[in-house]
Amino acid sequence: MEEATTEKKTFGQKVFDNVFILLALGMAFPGVFYLGWGIIEIFVLNNTKLTDYLGAGNQKFLLPGR
Repeated sequence: MEEATTEKKTFGQKVFDNVFILLALGMAFPGVFYLGWGIIEIFVLNNTKLTDYLGAGNQKFLLPGR
């Protein structure tokens, strides 16, 4: 006869067995990562004008009135 095993599941096993937790983590991690990346870029990079950022050839098409 088979003996019943009453092993406790570890936290990792509980997470990987639940599909909805994996879905939530799979959506939350990239969102938090890119949000943090965007906030870092806003505060760290220098504030430049659009005309300085664009090449001279594209300014007449992308910035009307020039």
